[in-house]
Parts: sequence; structure tokens; C-alpha cells
Amino acid sequence: MTASSYYSVYHLPDHARLHYEYYWRPEDSDVSPWLQVCFDTRMVITGILMQGSGSADHGWVEYFSVGYSADGIHWWFMRDHTSDNHPKLIFRANGEHKCVKPVTFPSTIRAKCLRIYPTKMSKVIGLRIDIIGCQDNDCDKVLGLSTGLIPDTSFSASSSDSLGIHSPHMARVSPYHDIGAGWVPLVSSPQAWIQIFLGNSDRNTLQVNYLATSFTASKIKVTPVTWYNRICLRLEFIGCIHRVCTRRLGMETREIGNDQVKPSSSSDKMKSTSGRLHYETWETPERRKACWGPRGLSVPDEYIQIDLLEPHTITGIITQGSGDHWHYHWVTSYRVDFNSTLEDKFHTYLDRDGQDKIFSGNNDQSTEVFHELDRPFVTNVVRIKPYTWYNVTPCMRVEVVGCPYEEVGDVCDMKGTLQYKGFCLGSVQNQSNNACRDIFSESSSLLTIKSDALFEFVQKWSRHFQIPHQQLYRIGLESVYNINVTNITLSHNSPPEFQWTDGTPLTLNYFRTAIDNLAPNRHYCVQMLLFDDLWWSTYECQSASHTRASICQRDIDECIGRNNVCSHTCINTPGGFYCSCPRGMILGPNLTHCIDSCDIILNEQIDVSVLTDYSTPSCYFVYNNDADYFTANQACAEIGSKLISLEDVLLFQNISEGREIISWVAEPERLQLQYNGSVCSVVGLGEDNRVRQEEVSCTQNETYICKNGMIGDISSFRRITQVDTFQ
Repeated sequence: MTASSYYSVYHLPDHARLHYEYYWRPEDSDVSPWLQVCFDTRMVITGILMQGSGSADHGWVEYFSVGYSADGIHWWFMRDHTSDNHPKLIFRANGEHKCVKPVTFPSTIRAKCLRIYPTKMSKVIGLRIDIIGCQDNDCDKVLGLSTGLIPDTSFSASSSDSLGIHSPHMARVSPYHDIGAGWVPLVSSPQAWIQIFLGNSDRNTLQVNYLATSFTASKIKVTPVTWYNRICLRLEFIGCIHRVCTRRLGMETREIGNDQVKPSSSSDKMKSTSGRLHYETWETPERRKACWGPRGLSVPDEYIQIDLLEPHTITGIITQGSGDHWHYHWVTSYRVDFNSTLEDKFHTYLDRDGQDKIFSGNNDQSTEVFHELDRPFVTNVVRIKPYTWYNVTPCMRVEVVGCPYEEVGDVCDMKGTLQYKGFCLGSVQNQSNNACRDIFSESSSLLTIKSDALFEFVQKWSRHFQIPHQQLYRIGLESVYNINVTNITLSHNSPPEFQWTDGTPLTLNYFRTAIDNLAPNRHYCVQMLLFDDLWWSTYECQSASHTRASICQRDIDECIGRNNVCSHTCINTPGGFYCSCPRGMILGPNLTHCIDSCDIILNEQIDVSVLTDYSTPSCYFVYNNDADYFTANQACAEIGSKLISLEDVLLFQNISEGREIISWVAEPERLQLQYNGSVCSVVGLGEDNRVRQEEVSCTQNETYICKNGMIGDISSFRRITQVDTFQ
């Protein structure tokens, strides 16, 4: 904490802390006083808590303005951009010396440093403050208890008071309003908990507890451990919706190089390289501006283009206005084009109705405006196209949010998507044949329901697919009478037959009414009725009497990025995948990791080394214990193998890795002999990789090697199992 000046050692800048026994006061001669707070990293700041000196004799601040900076050197002021001359905003502070006055900003500030400029005081400037905000890490937001985003039905508790005014959903907190009476259990009793957090010391003051380690969860249980009088609680959680693809891709950090940023045209003072989020310049007004803007005043279809070099999934766009404080320029709305990875041509991102999506832009120079896409798209090139703007020409700074496609894989966790097994599902407000491909995703199609489990899943999550004021939802089922019907047994008077749009026949029947009585020789489509628990009904495909939405599905490629769980080869299938192994290996019990076939044959034998010859292919089991010739033969037979032959020794040389080995050699005629002093062959393989053979007594103990040459030839050794297929 620093300041323009201070009155005495009892009024240092560091004393300007909320409820502190001292306060900050500038020198009486300071004609432009300010108090400054700087952080180690950029913060998101939404307001200030203002407090006077604590003594009626000493004074307080009545009005103030606010400055902010990214580096502590160059400063911006919060301004009223609804007025043509953009005056500084003046905020009302305190009316007396000790009460805390919360002041909320009309727009969010992202900065490392904040300055408070008192403009009017009572008696003298006496100031204590605290700042409302969080780290600028895109995951430090209220999750919805205080805003109502989390509905009442999401609350539950062990119990609540019998009067009903302290139900679980009353445990909502708001920093500035008493909107909740708090949750009160029927009986106040302690429960065990893994971590104790500091609670409250009064009814209204907010107590924030930051977790040392973040966690991901869909449900959170809070257990009071200690309390005053009786348990009564209001709360809010800080965090973000868990997404796997929300990385800022590098316009601000310059991970995206200047050669990757290309415009349709550029003004001499507004180059594309200046169009980076949070880029600022403090040069004279006659020189370069801190934003990109096109050449000339007429800008239909002008754009700033960002080449990501390789396919990325795009999940959001962030924009700002001009990054120099004397130019009041910004884009108020824009469109987004992207290069198709399937067709190598540009498409415009559409809204759910199938019209060009117009994104709302900025209302000032510096506030970030972030749009999360409910339907991500995969591309290597993004174009952002100004649509409307403030002042003479467009001027914008941008960032693209997403993730590398090959690294993360298909994404299905956005607001407008829902995953079922190996498919990503969603709805669009359009019933055309190409609605799914054009609006939901390039590689998507109408939903096909081929299992009772999927139908029940769609019923359960119907609210996720619901579009406001829409009751009818088309699926990928239609009659085949006049679609390339070649079955000559089909009469013109026969009722229509139905099949899915992927060509597979209808095997389920969720029609509310019988389809046998439908008129022949007509083309019927099928819709689900939201008001009738998503049961099916038919309509003539050419009918335009009702507007309909469509439910779409997109295959998730489980063989890309984080989705790939196979140790070796992954093969994607519609709605699923399976893992495959190279020759000489098979899938283990988890059906995703390949293991050596020889390990399966060995069946957990003790004190045996395993070598695999994938060229033959064969398994060699080198036993480290000694045995006579007949015992060694029996040990090999128990694992479906046999002692190595002289010919095998020559092949074994290729994989022996230079080790010295001695083994009995297979001689079938010896098995007919008894222990009568007969001799058997032993082969030796020295470190010089030279083979030596000698005759020794068959009852002598020697090490031995067994060989199994069936790798890849037995179907059980080549198991390929499909995993989690979509039906």
C-alpha cells in the first residue's frame, strides 16, 4: 500500500485497513491525494469497502474517483461512457466516521493496482478500506447461491426448523442485502468433518475461507462444527463450472505469434498485432493505437484472423476496446467465422435458429467481455468480424479460448451439450435436414435411438434439450417408402416402413399412436413430444404447419487426446471404440492395456525370465532353477511348451541380449528311456553368442528353456473387445 503523501507516522498508507485502529490521512498540502493498493498478480476487482477514520472529530471521505493500472505506471480512470465527453465516475463513500460503506463498480476492473482519489471529504481525509475481488484466473466466481443460479431444489439438509422459514434454500448469502433468513436445523448438534473452517463472529459480516487445494464436485456438504446460540447459516461457494477446454490460447501472452495474426485490412494506426487482449500503448495520440481496426470507414466482412496452425476446439471469445486511454473506440457486436477442418472453407458460427450469431461486444475500452460457446467448434483458423461499433471505426482487442484438439480430444461439457456414452447430444431450433450439421456440429446428425437405455436417458434429461417455447423435436427416424425403395414386394397400399437416417432398421417402438394406419405413398418424419414425455409421433416431412427443433448427436472420437485410454492401438466406432494390440500381445483384463502374450502363457510361474521373439513369433521361458532332463520336459509341457531344439537355439541368439545360457535340448527319443545312465544333450550359449553342445547324464541337473510358438495363432491370444458401444 502506498500513497501520494501521509500526515504522520500514525497515518501511513499501511494503516488504511478496514477496522484498523489507525487510518490513512494525506498531508494537508497535498492537492491531489491518492491511496494505492498493488497486488502481485492481476486481479478481478468489483468494488471497495469504504470506512472513515473511526473518530467523529477526525473525518471521512464523502466522494471519490477510481484509477487502475496493469503495471503501476500507466493509469486508467473509471469513466461514464454513457456521456459523450466520458467524464470520470464519482462514487459516493461515507456519511459518517465508522460504518462500512460497500461501493460496487458498474463494470469489472482487471488490474494489478488500484487507486482511490478522494474528491470531497468531511473535516479531513480519514480513510480505511478493503477491496472486493479475486485473482484473475477464470475460476474465482460465485457459483450461484446468492444470484439464484442454483435453484431451491438443489438444496438439502439433515433437517430444518419446523416453522419452514429456515429451510435449506434460505442458506443464501448476499454481500449487501438480507435476502435469506439463513438455514437453521431442527436440532443443533455437531458432526465430524475433515477440515475446520473459520466461521462468523456476527450476523452479517462475510467470512471468506480459501481452500488450500481446489476440488471438483457436483455436490457439496457443509457441516457446522461450532456455533453461537444455535446453528444459522447463509453461504456462497467460489469457483467455476468444471470445463476441460477453457485455456486462453495466447493472444495476450504472445504464444500466438505476430505472423499468425492477419487482418482483411488494417488502418495505419491500428495494426493487427495491436489487437491482443490487454495490449496497451501510452504513445502520443497522433501515433499508433492499441487495437486492431480495418482500413477505411466501410467495413462489411472485415476481420482479424487468428491462425492456430493446428486444429483446436474453440469454446469462447474475449474482446476489449481500445487500449489507449484517449481513444474512445470499441466494437459493440461482432460475428465469428471459422475454417472447416472437413471442407477447408469458412463457415459463420450460427445461433440455434440457424441464423448468423451476433455476439454482443463492449461498452467501454477496457472491460473484458467473454462469450462461452454452448456449441464448440473445431478449427485451425478463427476470424472475428466487427458488426457494429462505437465511434467512427471499429477498434478491438481479442483473445480466443479453447484447447488443442489432438491434446484434449472431443469436448462435450459445454452448456449446450450432454454426453451419453460415446455420443455428444444437443438441440437446435431448426428442423431442416442439415440443421445438425450446420448448427450443432459439422460432423453431427439427427439423434438415433436404438436402445431403451438411451430413450430413458433423453427422458430424464429432457430439460437439458429444451428450447424455450418449443414442444416438438425432430429425431433421425423417417419412412422409407419413397427413399430408394427397391423391395418389389412393397405395395403402393402398404403402410410405410421406418428406418433411421443412418440406414439401420427400426427395432424400438415409442410411438404414442399406431403407425399401421398411416396413409401409404407419403414421406413421414418423426418428432418427440416434450409435453407427452418425449413419446413419438409422425408428421409429413414437407409439412410447415409447425416449427420444430431437432435433437442432434455427434460421435465422440475416443481415440483422440485425453479420451484415448488404449495402451497401443485405438479404433473409433460410432458411439464407442475398442483397443487392439500388436502381434505377440493381447488385451489385459481391463481391455485397454496390451500385455505380452508370453506372460499369459506363463500363468505366473516363479523364477522364470521371459523373452519374446515377435518375428517368429515365439515365447522363450528361461527357468532359473535346475532340473534333470525328464523333469524339465514335464515343466515345459505343463505350460503348453517344449524344450528348445538345436534349430531354436540359433533363433534364440537374436533375442538373447548377449546373456550366457545353458539348457537341455529337446530329444523326443530320450523320453522312452529310463534313468539308466543314458546321456542327453545340453546346449550352451556364451557371452560371445557362440553355440556349444555336449552330452551329459540325463539325471544331471541343468537349467532349461521352454519354447511356445503359438503367439498370434490362437484367437484367445488376440482378444479385441469393443468398449462401451452406443446402442
